[in-house]
Amino acid sequence: MTIRLLAALAFASIFLSAARPAFAGDKKDFEKTVPLPMGGGVVPLGGKVGDVVVDSVNVRNAPNKGDFEKAKGEPRVSCRPKFQVSLTNKGKDVTRVLVLVKILNKDGDKVLLCDTKEKLKPGTKDFKSNLCWLQGMQVNDWPKAKMFVSVSSLD
Repeated sequence: MTIRLLAALAFASIFLSAARPAFAGDKKDFEKTVPLPMGGGVVPLGGKVGDVVVDSVNVRNAPNKGDFEKAKGEPRVSCRPKFQVSLTNKGKDVTRVLVLVKILNKDGDKVLLCDTKEKLKPGTKDFKSNLCWLQGMQVNDWPKAKMFVSVSSLD
């Protein structure tokens, strides 16, 4: 009788372990909202999606003082920022991710949205996912804007 009970418990533990909920290490999504840096530059993110580390986002081609001065007289002056999300695949498998950067104005409305799908080979270090090469936004939205960064597993 004891052997049957042990066998039943072993079977139940195998069945239950297969149906376990996802742990923090199994995260399939990373989301973070941060202030949009005035002069551009690197913003640390410190996230993780499965084996992929979401290190930072580099904001390039930010408006400069001259752009802000010009926008005071011409409110529709635009800029074309570029974003590079830095990713590292610490896993042993190819990983596919969706990278999204959304710029929200002071009211929380979307003023710019860029996304891309990336395929990261095992051991890939400091991969730069480029976003927003063609889209633009109004310079006057920049000072109070927030940047929403999302990385999601497609596997």
